[in-house]
Amino acid sequence: MTAQKNPRRRPHTPLLLLVLLTGLSLSILPITLTRADAPTGWRATLHITETSGAGNTVIFGKTANASDGQDVYDQPEPPAPPIAPFIRSWFKTTFAVPFNNLLQEYKNATTEQSVWNLSILWVPLAENATTTTVTLQWNPTDFQNTLQSCQLSQNNTIVDMLTTDTYSFQADTTVQTLQIQAQNKADTNGEPNGSNSQTTAQSLLTSPLAIGIILLVVIIIALAAILILRKKK
Repeated sequence: MTAQKNPRRRPHTPLLLLVLLTGLSLSILPITLTRADAPTGWRATLHITETSGAGNTVIFGKTANASDGQDVYDQPEPPAPPIAPFIRSWFKTTFAVPFNNLLQEYKNATTEQSVWNLSILWVPLAENATTTTVTLQWNPTDFQNTLQSCQLSQNNTIVDMLTTDTYSFQADTTVQTLQIQAQNKADTNGEPNGSNSQTTAQSLLTSPLAIGIILLVVIIIALAAILILRKKK
């Protein structure tokens, strides 16, 4: 008399697959939705050059985590190069040394109107060089979606930084002072793409990706429940 072999129990592959897909979907969903809580803001780089080829850059911007005072987002200007010609450029502040001259200055994103005081110093190679043409360049798309206005001013000259991307002026060997004034759009609070954090969260929750993930989770849970009920019968 031959002994009966116990049949092997097949693993419930569909059920295991559904469980894995459910876990994956649930892990992706928080990543999608918490994007609304990420720090928001913008940054722009000013490229500063002059006729003989010397140049420098400074960075200004706004972010939700920055303050209008001195903070970790502010970086001091480095020491001047040892060999001329060169350009020094910095944002002048009332902060303690060395943060009184900043290579990078961020303001709080919710401040309606912000001001950056820019200083530029040209140091020529030849002693008889007295003047040069200094050119500033920037990318307006860095802040067009966020700012109502952004103006660069020097003496009686005012440049609309939202509609132009360059400004040139004659400079001697003294410090040249300019100012940038930026005003937020009424509905942005300094955040990009014309939306505040609340509307950003709402748009993410109603986005096709979020809706698709939510529906996928619901379908997977329903199928898993059906398989479990069939197994019990």
